[in-house]
Amino acid sequence: MVVGVLQIELQIDGGGNLKDKRRVVKHLKDRLHADHLVSVAEVDAQDNPRVARLGIAVAASAGAACQRTLDKVLEQVRACRGCYVSDHASEVLHGGVTE
Repeated sequence: MVVGVLQIELQIDGGGNLKDKRRVVKHLKDRLHADHLVSVAEVDAQDNPRVARLGIAVAASAGAACQRTLDKVLEQVRACRGCYVSDHASEVLHGGVTE
C-alpha cells in the first residue's frame, strides 16, 4: 500500500472574514474530493481569515499513481479562484504488510 500526503498553505484573496474563507475552503475541499477521490481537511490556521492550511491524502497501490494524483490536485488548487498557493510539500509513503 502507498499513501500520498500533500500539505498546502493557501492565501485567501480578500480574506476579510472567516465566512469568506470558509466559503473558499469548503468549495475547494468538495471539488478535490469529487474530482480526485482524496481526503481533504483544514489542518491549521482555522481562525486566520487570510490563511488556510490543507492536508490532502490519497491511498493507491503504486507510488507513481499516488504522485500523479497529488500533482493533479496541486495543479487544480493553483487554478482555483479566490486563493493562491503560498507553500506546499508532498510525500509518498510506501508500506507493506509483514507476516
